[in-house]
Amino acid sequence: MSEQTFSDYLMGITTLLSQLGKEHERYFDILEFQAQLIENIENTRKADTQELMAKRTHIIDQLNRISEDSLNKSFNDICFSKKNKGNTDNIVDAQENMPNPIPELVVSRHDSSQTIDSTSKDIIEVFDRDFVYPGECDDVSSSLRKLAETLSLKQEYLYLEFSFTRKILALANQIDEFRKICQTGTLQVESERRNILNNMENLFEELNDIQNV
Repeated sequence: MSEQTFSDYLMGITTLLSQLGKEHERYFDILEFQAQLIENIENTRKADTQELMAKRTHIIDQLNRISEDSLNKSFNDICFSKKNKGNTDNIVDAQENMPNPIPELVVSRHDSSQTIDSTSKDIIEVFDRDFVYPGECDDVSSSLRKLAETLSLKQEYLYLEFSFTRKILALANQIDEFRKICQTGTLQVESERRNILNNMENLFEELNDIQNV
């Protein structure tokens, strides 16, 4: 399976998530399949095996079922049909329908090192406070997913790109779960906020170390 196909699948998941929205009952299932697919692709780039192929097929089958049940079109159609016609509207739609991030957190592939540094400071600042609002969780999660989608490491570190993408999406998923409890005022909220903050600091420290070498 080619790198272009992998890219089409990952963009297809982004499109599927944006079309269904966070309120959809299978939204978080799709996020889990997204993380599994990224891990599968990362391992496949090292050496594809029958086990990896079977797992990848299972993931795609599940996404096809969700997409067909919810949108009356398959996940494969989302990934490939418009592309095969020479149309990139699916990519544009996915970007336009994603939740609007706060301006400081918009990520550009053209200046990756500076935007990673800027993004890390803005995101960490949000979770370094004692109280985080649901809307702020949405902004941070959206910005992390945008970062995962556009992440571009230096040539000598390309082999780490999928690994970091997986870590970024896992952090976004963690924030999505935190959003559900962020206004409850319990001890669990404070503990989870500190856990997320620690994960953020470690992730961006690793990214900045690589980009600044």
